[in-house]
Amino acid sequence: MHRLDAYAHAGRLRHVHPLSKLAFALAIILLCLILDRPQVSAAALLWMAGLSILWGGATPGFVLRLLTAEGLFLTLSVVAVAVQIGPIGQEGGWSTTITIASPAQAGALLLRSFACAAAMNFLALTTPILELVAAVQRLGAPTALVDATLVMYRYIFLLLETLMRMQRAQESRNGYAGLTATLRSAASLGGQLFALSWRSGRRMEMALQARGYEGGALSMLTPTYTAPWSWPVIASLVFATLLGLARL
Repeated sequence: MHRLDAYAHAGRLRHVHPLSKLAFALAIILLCLILDRPQVSAAALLWMAGLSILWGGATPGFVLRLLTAEGLFLTLSVVAVAVQIGPIGQEGGWSTTITIASPAQAGALLLRSFACAAAMNFLALTTPILELVAAVQRLGAPTALVDATLVMYRYIFLLLETLMRMQRAQESRNGYAGLTATLRSAASLGGQLFALSWRSGRRMEMALQARGYEGGALSMLTPTYTAPWSWPVIASLVFATLLGLARL
């Protein structure tokens, strides 16, 4: 999570307007869903992964690990498309059926899901969440939704920081030396994490109140955005590639 946020602040598209990148990612997702062609999904996946590395500044290994983690959930979700399990008439029992077309359908669905996930990864690796939320807020998004998003985003980092501090403290006391100690430390970590993170969240709330926050929109500075000439060129090339492959 920290590396994802670091890439978003240090990428080459950092100063491109977040709504422009949001529209680009959503357009890629819509093209994959509407055109519904495996070659289009494969091209979108390669484009988005490549742009995340070249423009997002992420390392190939990090992008690959990110897609792998997402792929585990996506693969499990398409198993039901490839394998059909149902009762056998009135005799009872269950049967497992795999048709000739079901593996191809599952593969196309998995590839399309990978392409959509890669488009969202591109947005996350090139756009800081705070700027994206601020841009959406200026479009008229509900204030309560914007505030909840910002607070939860900060709370995620508080939770991760608390978890890492507790884990380092346990490791310094040989808390993971052996299976028994590992299980005991994991149970203790889970039990104390909620209480400590709750106190951290409470301190964050008190800090907001100490600065005069009484609800409503959180004020944020508006950065200056500049779009390089290569941004519309590459975006147009991506769209042209996907539309061209759809005709094959």
